[in-house]
Amino acid sequence: MVFPALKKTRIHIAALVISVCLSLALAALTVTDIKIPLASYIELKTQDLRFRIRGPEKPLDDIVIAAIDEKSLEAVGRWPWPRLVLASLLSVLDQTDVRAVGIDLLLTEPETNPELERVAGLIAAYEQLGLLDDTPVSQAFYEEMLETAQSADNDGLLAQMIRENGKTVLAMAFHTSSRPPDGFDGLPDMSATELKNPERIEDLERVAEDAFIIPLSPLPAFIESAHSVGFVNVEPDLDGCVRKGRVIREYRNSYHVSLPVRMAQLHLSKKSAADFFAGAGRIPLDENGYVRIGYYGPGNTFPFYSIIDILTGQIPPETLAGKSVFIGGAATGLGDHWVNPYDELFWGVELQATVADNILSGRFMRRPPYLKYVDAMILLFIAAVLFPVTSKAEPLNAALFSAGLTGLFVFANQMAFNELRLMMLWVYPVLEIVLISAVVFVFRYAGEGREKRILKNAFQRYLNPAMVDRIVNNPEKLILGGEYKELTVLFSDIRGFTHISEELDPKTLVHFMNTYLTAMTDILLKNGGTLDKYIGDAVMALFGAPENQTDHAVRACTTALEMIDALKNLRIEWRAEGLPEVQIGVGVNTGDMIVGNVGSLKRFNYTVMGDHVNLTSRLEGLTKQYGVDIIVSETTREQTGGRFLFRELDFVRVKGKMKPVRIFELLSFSGPVPEFVTHFEAGLSAYRSEEWDPAAACFEKALTAAPDDKPSAYFIERCAALKQDKTDSFKDGVFVMPKK
Repeated sequence: MVFPALKKTRIHIAALVISVCLSLALAALTVTDIKIPLASYIELKTQDLRFRIRGPEKPLDDIVIAAIDEKSLEAVGRWPWPRLVLASLLSVLDQTDVRAVGIDLLLTEPETNPELERVAGLIAAYEQLGLLDDTPVSQAFYEEMLETAQSADNDGLLAQMIRENGKTVLAMAFHTSSRPPDGFDGLPDMSATELKNPERIEDLERVAEDAFIIPLSPLPAFIESAHSVGFVNVEPDLDGCVRKGRVIREYRNSYHVSLPVRMAQLHLSKKSAADFFAGAGRIPLDENGYVRIGYYGPGNTFPFYSIIDILTGQIPPETLAGKSVFIGGAATGLGDHWVNPYDELFWGVELQATVADNILSGRFMRRPPYLKYVDAMILLFIAAVLFPVTSKAEPLNAALFSAGLTGLFVFANQMAFNELRLMMLWVYPVLEIVLISAVVFVFRYAGEGREKRILKNAFQRYLNPAMVDRIVNNPEKLILGGEYKELTVLFSDIRGFTHISEELDPKTLVHFMNTYLTAMTDILLKNGGTLDKYIGDAVMALFGAPENQTDHAVRACTTALEMIDALKNLRIEWRAEGLPEVQIGVGVNTGDMIVGNVGSLKRFNYTVMGDHVNLTSRLEGLTKQYGVDIIVSETTREQTGGRFLFRELDFVRVKGKMKPVRIFELLSFSGPVPEFVTHFEAGLSAYRSEEWDPAAACFEKALTAAPDDKPSAYFIERCAALKQDKTDSFKDGVFVMPKK
């Protein structure tokens, strides 16, 4: 047999091993960057939640957005606009002394211009027909056509304005694919001019280059005129939210940077974008060239100005002076809108502006390489703190500690997010707390529950089950002490047990007693009684403690009647086995008594004490005197509320008590009053008036109605004796019992 303490130790070790393995597994996943899809998805959602908990922030006052909004579309016309509108916008911005202009529009195709096409057709026809000669008229007409074509060439005008502006950054995009498109026979021959200002960054670790990349670049004329070109690719996560942005990528052994990087370069007057990727102020890249975008809030966090308001002079020049201006769409139907942690409608141009502001302010969210080791240490620390506490504390205290530790971690994590802009792991630590707490709870429940069941099953063989439950659930109550309380006590005893024990051999006697006591105890426990003790063949029980019972008198009387009924069935079994057919007497009394743990400091018993306990024992003894099965006190009868049929037996003063008590025989559950009871009560009334002959006559009638009624026969004898010699045993209707 394995001792319970050893089993408890094994269970504790098993819980410890599982908790350590959980902690180490989560730490290993963190350090190795192995992604579990569901955990990664929840982690992303917690990042969004942390943004919303932090609340909006104010960006720098250095970036504004010139928006192609509903108001501008209504004034200028549907998109796409003539390139002349963009040229006019650049002209106005140039006059307001802005620092940089970023056009978040892909100008990859020539403008469709019917007027320019007609003029170009005329020029081509004029040349092909040989009409161009050296005459002044021919030369003048030809030059007029060239001037007309030049004035109609909006692309040319835009290229000229880009050149004159000198601080315009154009957008391009890299189209990537895991396989080549149809008809693709190799990378296109792109010159450095077409992807303007590629960087050679010697100290930058190699970033990933996709297998097939097709640049979508602006028209060559635009590229030649622009200050630089930056890509504007947006790469949302699987749930559609944009949380990171690529600011640099490799293409043909050169690094190309994003539009926000070029805008920051212009804004800060840096000669090379390479300055952002070296030194202490470098952009915090991950291994794929991405940054974690530090969003400031929902849409329109940056100042938005309608393009038509800028063109018409409604925006004062000083409002835009010294700013970097992003030009992009912000109207329904134009597309280029995304989801960010704050908002489900976030314009792409504001996304580019946010990244640029992050570069200028350094307010990117960060997850430096060392942070995964910090997260792993936090996981190990949580396990080291959590398991010892939860494995020893009370379940409620353990749950409160786990909840408090979770709250402390979430608070610290949020502070690191708000103040240090660190993206620490959230899911794994919280998951670890939940799992370790669950493991400890399950194993403690299994271990302690099993231990309690073993103790309970063992001690229920010696103690009352109600008392065992009380000890198991509240060990702190195992102290000496009691309380004054109204209870009902029951005593039962086998009549003539001494003679029976002398006739039976020890083995048969033990079997006989076990059968009897088992039946009586089962009835007692079924009715909610508390077994106080066995006193040889006697059973002592109480009702109303340790659990409160308002109907304790009813429960005791029910138990007494059921004991008598059960004894009838036992007699049939005993008769078949050749065992004696015993009789029992039951006494029941209700009153105030002391109940609690009584004994020595090392060994005590939960029991009751007081005069009413002694009276109950006397009532049980009187059952032999009156020849009845059950006698109850007047207090018990009054508290049963008419649920039982009683017969008043006498008004007696028992041995050891000065105050007389009225005693009753408990006959049965409620029902009609039998004839013999009516005659007996009439005889009892005459008896108390000392009318011995009328009393005896009534008792004779009762005996005639119930020939086996021993109380009637007993009172006939008492009346005869008192008629001959009235002694001190009877005075004022009270009979004094000469013995216990």
